[in-house]
Amino acid sequence: MMFGMISVDEILKSQSGELNVLALRQGAKLCELSYAPTAPTVEGFESFAFANDNAEFFCLKSDKAIFLCFRGTDSKADALKADANFHLIPFHGGLAHEGYVKHWMKCKSKVMRLIRDAKPDVSLYWLGHSLGASTAVMGITDIYLEGMRKPAGVYLYGCPRPSNEAFAKAWDDNFSGVTWSCINRADIVPVAGRKGMKNIGRIVRINHAFQAVTTPQTLAQRIKERLVNLFLSGDAKQSINSHLMSSYIESLGKICEHAKPL
Repeated sequence: MMFGMISVDEILKSQSGELNVLALRQGAKLCELSYAPTAPTVEGFESFAFANDNAEFFCLKSDKAIFLCFRGTDSKADALKADANFHLIPFHGGLAHEGYVKHWMKCKSKVMRLIRDAKPDVSLYWLGHSLGASTAVMGITDIYLEGMRKPAGVYLYGCPRPSNEAFAKAWDDNFSGVTWSCINRADIVPVAGRKGMKNIGRIVRINHAFQAVTTPQTLAQRIKERLVNLFLSGDAKQSINSHLMSSYIESLGKICEHAKPL
């Protein structure tokens, strides 16, 4: 199963409890393709691209797997209507970022139709970068709690903190076992947001030495690490650059070349 030079084989064979940086890199390349104007052509998959009021995602569908990949912030409308709407609203037993919930709702009917039409044994994978990662989080919650299938794998990159502690705990209780949330070097987006917001999933932090670190950290420790990475980079733009999808792919590529996860 190839996307030109991109494969999903590592994702499909990954065990949920084991970190696979090759799978993380493959997921990152899929997320990069979500910014293209059309869905990729993939051998063995049907390919669909969807856009509705600045909410974009693509779907790859075969008789064995479905990949749903959500685009991050790509317009002023995304920034103003979704990212900047920090108001918290009730959402499935907790409080969630209103902008992310509303962004998901633009995609919901199309995603539900795709899943309902699929065979029961098809594996479902959700991926997203930045706003797209938070959109996936809201979507997974909504779809699962409406009686539809649980994801086989979730790959998030630069995911903002989307919810309060109650929502995050319920989410992790249900989905953390299949979720990897990657944070690249000085990327400040995953620690930004209003007080009380929490990250979700199992965090994979890429440090300045290009090591994938999975040991838990407090929020204060994570902020300190971002500042250290920013200082070591010697570039004030590094916080923004670290958030770019291309930077995630580059960092994960370096890990695959010379480092083992810690």
